[in-house]
Amino acid sequence: SNSSACPNSTEMCLCTTNVIKPYNITYKLICTKKNDNDFFFSLKEILKINYFYSFVIINGKNFSEISANTFSNLSIKSLDLKFNKIFKIDEKAFESIKFLENIDLSGNFLTDLSFLKIIPTLTNLDLYFNLIEIIDRSIFANLKNLKNLYLNGNKLYNIDKLDYFNHLNILSLSSNKFQILTIYLTNLIELNLGNNLLESIKILNSSKLQRLRLNQNKLEIKTNLRLNYSGY
Repeated sequence: SNSSACPNSTEMCLCTTNVIKPYNITYKLICTKKNDNDFFFSLKEILKINYFYSFVIINGKNFSEISANTFSNLSIKSLDLKFNKIFKIDEKAFESIKFLENIDLSGNFLTDLSFLKIIPTLTNLDLYFNLIEIIDRSIFANLKNLKNLYLNGNKLYNIDKLDYFNHLNILSLSSNKFQILTIYLTNLIELNLGNNLLESIKILNSSKLQRLRLNQNKLEIKTNLRLNYSGY
């Protein structure tokens, strides 16, 4: 947050308690003027004050890496790290976080997603506008609780069948580089494939699909679905 509110401008501190209305969510601001190299070390120290955090939000910093056990021995439900300059996250960076359900890493420079393997509790994952070209199916095969996945604005060009996403309800793949896709996702409710290079798409055995966005493509569609477009 704005570090001018810090009692000591050279340190990191928890500022006054705030409440988000009308949801009655209580939170504290983390203020700092520390150099970015010292940021995560200081963050780890100050977060030890409490054990459980519903939300941790760190936006707009200039750090590029997250090292192993950065959030060690904390319980965090939602972690918002969007619009930083992160290009590397250690595979053990989130290993000891308990109860982590939501991660937002939008607007960074990520290419490798191997750090996700050890977060089986994830239900919502935002990876908008990174530099992801390849999806390793072994990573997402471990995320059995994942319901919503947003990969808009990356550089993806091929995902084989997507069958390892079968537990998803929402999948957003807009603004990538797909030309041909086969979709076989039995629990999918919403699929966004807008603004790709699609020439052909097959949608099979996805009887729950209600919303499908295919704008800004050149398509031959083969499907056995009756879709409720709901304005899409």
